[in-house]
Amino acid sequence: MDIGKMDATICYAKGFIQTSNKIIIGVLIDKLVSTYNGAQYNVDILIQKSRIGSTVDPNGSGHFPDEGFGKAAFIKNVETVDSENNFNPASDLISASEHPKCYQATNGYNGLWEYYVFFGGPGDNKKCT
Repeated sequence: MDIGKMDATICYAKGFIQTSNKIIIGVLIDKLVSTYNGAQYNVDILIQKSRIGSTVDPNGSGHFPDEGFGKAAFIKNVETVDSENNFNPASDLISASEHPKCYQATNGYNGLWEYYVFFGGPGDNKKCT
């Protein structure tokens, strides 16, 4: 389905730029959905750097990364793209958060996932300032 032919209202995060009309944002990509503390599934995606200024909404699964696999959201086999569009292992990952009581990220490396990031948080909560 071509998103240009859809008649629907979709809300995007501040600064979001959709670069393709071949993918419909907000629809289920596959029938397989990860569940908290249950089966986990993955989808290959490309994320480009942006800045989003809201701390209201949950991020990832809504759980902090220290809860680990099956509970926190993660990205594995992280690579960067250089100016010539070559993919390179993201060996220089640095985890940081401007609002660590709202959202957090941790990163690491292992032989199975290579470079990975666990991320997420509940967003707006009593401790989030």
